[in-house]
Amino acid sequence: MRADAMHAATPGRTLSHRRSRTVDSILMAALLTVSQDGVAGLTMSAVAARAGVSRQTLYGYFSDVDAILAGMVMMGDAGVDELADRMESKLDPRAALSVLVSAAVESVAAGHPSRSTIAAAMPADLRADMRVHEERAERLVVDLLLRAQRDRLVRTDLDPEIDGRILYRAAFAGAELAGREDIDPGWLTRRLTADLWRIVAPEQEPPDRP
Repeated sequence: MRADAMHAATPGRTLSHRRSRTVDSILMAALLTVSQDGVAGLTMSAVAARAGVSRQTLYGYFSDVDAILAGMVMMGDAGVDELADRMESKLDPRAALSVLVSAAVESVAAGHPSRSTIAAAMPADLRADMRVHEERAERLVVDLLLRAQRDRLVRTDLDPEIDGRILYRAAFAGAELAGREDIDPGWLTRRLTADLWRIVAPEQEPPDRP
């Protein structure tokens, strides 16, 4: 990836809140464009129109399509960082799992394209970068199960390296229901968290018979 493209994608991190929101809006417009039209459809005009900004404004943040693509990758990296901070702030593993589920549900409810859809449409080099982000996110659940297993808060027969990744993908698969108009996102978050936790929670000891 070109160094100037990466440089052009970074100012949003130090801009004012309003300008940072504009950068986020532009990058989300780019993500939607790529998910629907592929990289071939990613033009400065298309992104400006979808983001609701002028071409002049767009060029004030991103010099070209390469810069937008670089910004999309960096947005994914920042998203994993934020998810990690939120999950690691929870001492209770079920609460940490709920953070992951909530993030997945909120993304679908907001109409954001799935990570797999975006990655499939990206150029090969950027697809590899996005896969690194995905692996980092999966690792958050693996580490969550490792800690919980050490503290005997989940089943001891789990294989965190495998089951953590399964749990991660199950969370995002279940979150797809948030795209339905008859599904309340809050209810779905609670239900999906409970169902996933039931899979990994330790079996309850049977009560003593009188």
